[in-house]
Amino acid sequence: MTAPVRRTGHQRYILASALLITVVGALVIAFIPQQGTDARWRNTTTVQAPGLSMDKLTLTSTADTTSTAFPGLTVKNASNRTTGYWKPDSLTINPWPGSGTTVAETTYYAQESYWAFFVNAPANCANTVMGTEAYHYSVGNTITSGVKETIFPLQSRADRYKLTPGQSSHTCVRLNYGYSEYDRIYYYAGRAFSISMTSDQISEAPATWRSAPSSAAMKLSVPFPQPKEPGDRYTCINPPGGKLPYMQWAWFNPNDVPDAGPASINRWEVQRRLPNGAWTTLTSTTDSSSDVYSFAYSDVPDFAGASADFRVVAYPYAGTQYYARSTFTATLTRPSAGRFPQCTSVQLSTEPNPVVMP
Repeated sequence: MTAPVRRTGHQRYILASALLITVVGALVIAFIPQQGTDARWRNTTTVQAPGLSMDKLTLTSTADTTSTAFPGLTVKNASNRTTGYWKPDSLTINPWPGSGTTVAETTYYAQESYWAFFVNAPANCANTVMGTEAYHYSVGNTITSGVKETIFPLQSRADRYKLTPGQSSHTCVRLNYGYSEYDRIYYYAGRAFSISMTSDQISEAPATWRSAPSSAAMKLSVPFPQPKEPGDRYTCINPPGGKLPYMQWAWFNPNDVPDAGPASINRWEVQRRLPNGAWTTLTSTTDSSSDVYSFAYSDVPDFAGASADFRVVAYPYAGTQYYARSTFTATLTRPSAGRFPQCTSVQLSTEPNPVVMP
């Protein structure tokens, strides 16, 4: 057996130093960054980044609901940070859905009216102090029901209206009928139209963003007058000579006898109500020039003291959905059995909701 080798202290020191150098060298090599994707070290720094969000150039339109005689709408720049320049672009007029208004009536009314568009207008479009008149048509234009009409084709920012983010602008649309108010009521009373105005906006320079078109449908209604007492004639008359009484009425103009018959009236109805009873139709006529009803003997029950109330109802369309009840009620009383009933009073009507229109 070979005897073990004994090393001197100096030899052991040299061997330990060599081993230490070998280990350190291996560690250094292990942590040298490699050129491939297998590096075993990285240097990182944590940075707090602010929240990022996208903005979109957006325009909204909301139609007024406070008045249908003076339509209007509000446009709003719904963007978060982007200023826009908006303009009205086009309009379309149609019969109001479910109103009974015809396409022909809509076209005629549009072409016989003076159109004016006021931007930056007061909230109440009935106000006589308006904003800036942006555009108008005169009587005789070619607006046709259901056909889009370009009303403000100018495109540059100088021809538009500035809206900062969240800012709104109110626009009023005026349709002033080109002829007399009598003609407007005569031909179009009770008619309702839908006026849809489309707008858009573009961004501030140098950007060239354009919002999607925005539109809202405004409602324009022409009033439908109640039948009323004639201003120059008696309402309920007992003629001399023992004849049956008769009732007269007027419509838009209290002193007007509608000889030709208003084109906007579909029919008149005379309705009766017996004591403690409901109103029922007594007679109906499509002759819109009619303004007199001659009572029949049977209109009042045949016993002493019997009575009945009578009124007139005007309808703009076929059917009973829309109507205007007379401002008055006439009462007839039978003095005794076998005698003609007599007009005994005319009083203001107290019926609720006397006018129901689209």
